[in-house]
Amino acid sequence: MFGLSDLLTWLAGLKCGKVKLGTSLVWLIAIVVIAYLIYRLIKSEKILAPSKVSIRSAEEILNERYSKGELTREQYLQMKEDLKRSV
Repeated sequence: MFGLSDLLTWLAGLKCGKVKLGTSLVWLIAIVVIAYLIYRLIKSEKILAPSKVSIRSAEEILNERYSKGELTREQYLQMKEDLKRSV
């Protein structure tokens, strides 16, 4: 059977004058594969694209919770004051 190691050995043996074509070809393939992987990594949403979940400020979350009725007016005002002090 003809395996990958056999192919690489055969390619490494090819010569064009004093330069081994196989070695150059292997390096070229390696560089192309690495460049492709970097390209895919950059295009990947998980790495560089912003998250689909919006980043909200603490005050926006507090306002939302108050508007839903999760907090009393006193709790809301106290938490809002606490946020102002922490900044």
